[in-house]
Amino acid sequence: MTTAQAKVRARELLAEFDLTEAAGRLAKTYSGGMRRRLDLSASLIGRPAVVYLDEPTTGLDPAKRDDV
Repeated sequence: MTTAQAKVRARELLAEFDLTEAAGRLAKTYSGGMRRRLDLSASLIGRPAVVYLDEPTTGLDPAKRDDV
């Protein structure tokens, strides 16, 4: 994946996980749920064929759990 492709994919995932508004902030300023969504989005940046997740929605609020 080129740098340009990675940036496009990152923007897509930030939008998908409702993190666009926080994109310019340091991750250490994110809430726990936001960090969890960032973890999930980072795991998908390379478009893996298979992703194994252990309790991927732990730490997310109920509305975000439904989104994931």
